[in-house]
Formats: sequence, C-alpha cells, structure tokens
Amino acid sequence: MDHWPTNGFNVFVWRCAMGYSVEDVKGWIGEATLATWRQMSVTNIPKDGGGYTYTDKDPQSTNTSGSAASWVTGKLRAVNVDVNDHGGAQKIGGFWVKLGVITERTKFGRCLHMSGLAAVHLLNNANFDNVKIYVVGSTAYDHHFVLLDIFHSTDQKWQRFVVDIWQGRVDNSNNFVYTDATHLYYRHGNLVTFFDFSSGANHRQTDRSLIAEARQVN
Repeated sequence: MDHWPTNGFNVFVWRCAMGYSVEDVKGWIGEATLATWRQMSVTNIPKDGGGYTYTDKDPQSTNTSGSAASWVTGKLRAVNVDVNDHGGAQKIGGFWVKLGVITERTKFGRCLHMSGLAAVHLLNNANFDNVKIYVVGSTAYDHHFVLLDIFHSTDQKWQRFVVDIWQGRVDNSNNFVYTDATHLYYRHGNLVTFFDFSSGANHRQTDRSLIAEARQVN
C-alpha cells in the first residue's frame, strides 16, 4: 500500500482488557458515519498471490495525498517551521485531517486516505473525546489504520480497538471495527506511530477547529 519511513517511530505496547465490545464502539461511531464509510471505494485491491489491482482513480489518490502534504507543509512554513523537522508530513496531525476531509469529498482512496477519514470522523465525535486516537502502520504489511485506546473504568484498564475502513471495504464485510486480537495487520508485524491525537475536551476543540479550517480550503 502506501510507504512511509520507519525510523524514529514508537512501537506500541500490547495492552488489552475485557469490557467493551466491537458493537459498543460501532454504536458510539453511529450509523450515519458507518453508512458514509460504506460508500467509500478502495483504489488498490489486493490480488491473490500478492500485488494489487489499481482502479482508474488510483492516480487521483496519489494526487490527493500530495495535496494534503502540501497543505500542512504550507501551514508550517507560514510559522517558519520545516515539515521535515517533524519527520515528514505524515507525522503532523494536520496531514491526516486534511487527507480525511479530502477523502470525505472524493469517497475513494487507499488505506492512507481511509485512515485520515476515520481520524476526522472520530475526532469530530464527542463520544471519543476521552479516547486516545492514533494513526499507525504495520511495517510487515505496509498498511495504515487507526487505533483507539479506551479506558474501561470498571476494570481500571485500557482496551484497544482497530478502525480500518480500507479492510472493511476491500473484503466487502463493512466491519470497520476490530479488536486488537482479531485484526490481521495489528497482530503481525511491528506497529509504527504516525500521529497521536491526544484525548480530552480541550484537545478535541483544537482538532475540530483544524477540521473546520481544512473543510473551508480547497
């Protein structure tokens, strides 16, 4: 799928607790958002034996990820910050926000784009204000997806779920939400963190302001 640098990223620590279910998480996401995700088209379809079949929209997917990178690079340049000082555009939250906003409009892309879309919708959902949201990747499969760390107050433990719109559309299951134990790309290969959206109402207010800005700019 989409390639990324692997140096300097933190590997996640395995944490799991019993408590919430996949259906709980889907309920918090909401049927309207899940219905939007079901409208998404994947532009790189895995072939038996390896490799991908690319749809005619895949070149546009490359262009949209470039547009998101240019947008966040410009925002940083305006305050005299070089995006490369942060490890590249994918290490900036604004990249994922802009990519998600674009994907929301185009309704197609690769795992990279679907991760941005998931991030935008989760950040805009008050049910996830106190949930840690990460955009991550599997080095073994070159695959992006979103992780949620949810604190279960009864057990006083953290619970982890995967949100993977790309997978849900590629296999036509429309599942989208997985436990960490049932998600293939989570279970195999080291995970690298691209961006960690901090939890809490103040952080989410900032995130939503950025989403609103991204939606106003072409």
